[in-house]
Amino acid sequence: MLVLFESSAGYGLFKCSDKVKSCSKDDVHSTYFTDSKSAAKNFKLQVFSEFADTSDAVAAATAAIEGKLTSGLKKFLKKNVKDDELMVMDR
Repeated sequence: MLVLFESSAGYGLFKCSDKVKSCSKDDVHSTYFTDSKSAAKNFKLQVFSEFADTSDAVAAATAAIEGKLTSGLKKFLKKNVKDDELMVMDR
């Protein structure tokens, strides 16, 4: 299972440990992000895609707030999420 993380720098896909896979999505944050050691132990960065510039970052943040999928994110997911399941925690 993969988790998508969006930051001001770009998109990251993290591979989850087996413990996280068995956890409900509502409990992931409160269970595995209590401290940095727990997060580092249970999530491994698979791929990261930087935004080209600030305007791309702003467009991505705006789309996320509006619950929309940008073409850049759509391409990133199509390229990197093959047979894996993607955990979605926000609209």
